[in-house]
Amino acid sequence: MKEMTKAQASAFTRNFVLAIVGIVIAVQLIPTLLYAVGNVTGVALLSASLVGTIVGAGIVLFIVEAFM
Repeated sequence: MKEMTKAQASAFTRNFVLAIVGIVIAVQLIPTLLYAVGNVTGVALLSASLVGTIVGAGIVLFIVEAFM
């Protein structure tokens, strides 16, 4: 088995963390979007969930980038 360099290990760890974050965001967002689409008055909920997800993802990506 070939050993990984420090740069490869860092890139692997960063991509792994970003994949976990993406999966968690998707799992949190899908039920909210389905609930919002099911309601006639769900436009505000849909907008709030999308904005919250985008802002939250931006914060998480900033933290990941700062520490890796």
